[in-house]
Amino acid sequence: MKKILIKVTTIFKPRTGLNRYVSGIGRSTIHLLEALAKSGEKPFEIDLYGSGITSLRKKAYDLPFDYGCFPLPMKLGTVWTRLEPWYLKYINKHDLLHIPHNYDYALTRDMNFVITMHDTCEYDAAEKAGNLERMDVWKLAAEGAKKIVTCSSCSKADIIDRFDVPEEKVVVIPWGISTDVFHKINNNDVAEVLRSKLIDDKYFLAVSCSNERKNIGNLLEAYRNFLSIGGDVQMVLLWGTPPQNILAKYSKEIRGGKIKFLDYVTDRELVCLYNGAIATMYPSRYEGFGFPILESFACGTPVMTCNNSSLSDVGGDVAVYVGEDNIDEMTQAMQMFSDGTYNMEEFEIKAAQHVKEFSWDLAARKYVNFYKDVLEEV
Repeated sequence: MKKILIKVTTIFKPRTGLNRYVSGIGRSTIHLLEALAKSGEKPFEIDLYGSGITSLRKKAYDLPFDYGCFPLPMKLGTVWTRLEPWYLKYINKHDLLHIPHNYDYALTRDMNFVITMHDTCEYDAAEKAGNLERMDVWKLAAEGAKKIVTCSSCSKADIIDRFDVPEEKVVVIPWGISTDVFHKINNNDVAEVLRSKLIDDKYFLAVSCSNERKNIGNLLEAYRNFLSIGGDVQMVLLWGTPPQNILAKYSKEIRGGKIKFLDYVTDRELVCLYNGAIATMYPSRYEGFGFPILESFACGTPVMTCNNSSLSDVGGDVAVYVGEDNIDEMTQAMQMFSDGTYNMEEFEIKAAQHVKEFSWDLAARKYVNFYKDVLEEV
């Protein structure tokens, strides 16, 4: 039986640094693996492996796949010695390697591999900064891959544009939403978390705030306008280390408790925060997918977002769309959510139906077929 080896380094929490949590890419990999584990008998074997110091920890995810690790740090194993490519070729042998995290320094052009490219944000940033080394690693991944999987039609168009690969080389498989995690919950559980975090009964929620493309500057400007016309809803942002210019500009609102920043929260706390919010604010300038939209919908909370990149695909006709630089539209959306004119009954019906279109089980079935097709070619 042929073997697929999936590199899962991103599912492990970093040992050090400010962001000691599993990234969005890592979380999507975990959910995909869990769904693959439940997808029934497959005409191939799946093994997992990780690289770097964190891979030695092998946090249990209750996955029924054999696991091996290459414990050398990335630069030592790939950039300085090229030991990891040797390990993959001669020790951990396989028929197809899957890199689910955009690119990898261990890749060589003579390997049989596929790539999941979530979006091209990091490549675009490398190009803007003139980081030729990072750009070359992305190009090798895109050009050398047998096939590329991505999670939205927008990301597919961007990949084709950036790397000049044939359209048929890029396959779209949308991600799912974990409704066993994100769903409506008991109001008492929500109230308990709000009390522990000192959050008001009425609040807007903004998640995933740290990157510049998340557009939080414009969101806070709109929120200040909202307050100036009598708005009385708190703004809660999951942002552990907001920059000094934000803290200084909105010091009055922060001191008055209108703007509240939260550090890392658990999944349970996040679900409670979604459930308790009047609306989720997600005015991003670009996303390869946009998990917070579906997470909020699954918890019964409407979303304000922008009609760009993949956000309209994920938000469908359920989200409320504003211009990414239109402060007035953002302010008006806040008013609508807070004054009772937004049709929550219609939203709940449409959101419940929309969420059903994004299933990890369906994603896993499509990945199984994708693997089968590629294995027939290698």
